[in-house]
Amino acid sequence: MESSTFQIHQDQCTGCGKCVELAPNHFILNNKDVACFKKTKSDTANFGTEEASTIFEVAEECPSSCIEEIG
Repeated sequence: MESSTFQIHQDQCTGCGKCVELAPNHFILNNKDVACFKKTKSDTANFGTEEASTIFEVAEECPSSCIEEIG
């Protein structure tokens, strides 16, 4: 796996901040208290193998299951 693209389904995000708690280098809550990726400040981002591993772990812990790999 060279890289993976992830999307946060912001319409499903509850803004609980679990992703920020688990991976503050990769996630932030925007001004609407919805998760977004820190590096792109949007709902999609591409990550290398090591970073993708962290994103997968966070996705598994997300209570609203709004983080998914899309490519």
